[in-house]
Amino acid sequence: MLVNLMLIQKFINSKVNRDYVFITGTIEINIPYFIDKINRGCSENTNKNYQTHIKGGMTDWDYFNNDPELGPPLMKILDCIDKHIDPPAYELHECWGFIEKFGDRSTFHGHPHFLSGVIYLSKGQDLEFPEIKQTIKADEGVFGIFSSFLKHGCYRNHTSIPKYGLSFNLRDTSGY
Repeated sequence: MLVNLMLIQKFINSKVNRDYVFITGTIEINIPYFIDKINRGCSENTNKNYQTHIKGGMTDWDYFNNDPELGPPLMKILDCIDKHIDPPAYELHECWGFIEKFGDRSTFHGHPHFLSGVIYLSKGQDLEFPEIKQTIKADEGVFGIFSSFLKHGCYRNHTSIPKYGLSFNLRDTSGY
């Protein structure tokens, strides 16, 4: 009789220290334009409403990738990255808009990219980073850039005021 045998030599479930990036600031951005475009994108048949970690309204992943209004503020953010962290070659991979209404939230998650970011267009529940005990305050023009592997999310919106924002991922292209 053949018996399946498994012998575990070692099992470790632990955390290791790892370098990460976490930047916050404010930036001038055309808030009415983006809120209007997010509302339109969330009503299109390509939307990702309630299909991702954002348990709320969401445009398609690359909805804002080539948006001319995004260029100037995004270039300022990319200049900040280039100035402060000596990054590898990278590019904008995806940029989407979201709206979190009463009861909506973003479940805690990470991304498989180089850096991720958010630009808030309104007040709302803050973006929490429990591993590093940091938050990004959701308010008009507040942005955050962070290492994509960092777990992040927002608790439920307990108000009738919707929270709007743009999120994006930057992909490392140095290996291409």
